[in-house]
Amino acid sequence: MGNSRLNTGNPADSLTRKHLERIASDIGYKERDYTNEPIHTQLFKSDVNYTEEGKLRIGDTIVSIYVFNINQTTESNQLINRENTVEDHWRAVDWPIEAENSSRSYITFYFDKSPTKLEIINARYITKLFSDIERGFIDQQIICPECQEMVHWTKLIENSEGKTDLKRIHNLVKKETCPHCCSELNIVDEANTITKDKHSNASEVAESY
Repeated sequence: MGNSRLNTGNPADSLTRKHLERIASDIGYKERDYTNEPIHTQLFKSDVNYTEEGKLRIGDTIVSIYVFNINQTTESNQLINRENTVEDHWRAVDWPIEAENSSRSYITFYFDKSPTKLEIINARYITKLFSDIERGFIDQQIICPECQEMVHWTKLIENSEGKTDLKRIHNLVKKETCPHCCSELNIVDEANTITKDKHSNASEVAESY
């Protein structure tokens, strides 16, 4: 399987790169893969023990979450990259994708802990934001058509509960809406630190997910 970590040689600036890498680290998101087989089939073929932890509905999609022992993966089966691995048991989240020809493929998101629904969505949008920036679909600097203020997209943060929602932020960046013109977002005050609830869980086709 391939490794889809953020890489070099693209127009993403250091603010974007560090911001996305920090979010990935906070939620325990390690990497993702795009294949034609569900992850439980791949784990079985690789002789890796696994159990299904549960299912979640995200929009119209049902994603499956599996627990497996990272120590059972080897260089020979090349299941995932074990670099900087601390936890023994990882989670693999299978997100099925229906293609136009009715065939099914899978985006698999790997975490080193059990992810929440929001963390799975954030893992998807880490890749989507990075890809859209890299391909020039969205700009990192937003110039609001209403107030003409310029702001870097990394200065946007969910205001209601202090939680980062990359799907919402992605949509606002695409619309070039700044936080002054949208009551649901605020600019991060660099003089203050953003505190996190210590009890919270700290988540083409391939390029669009």
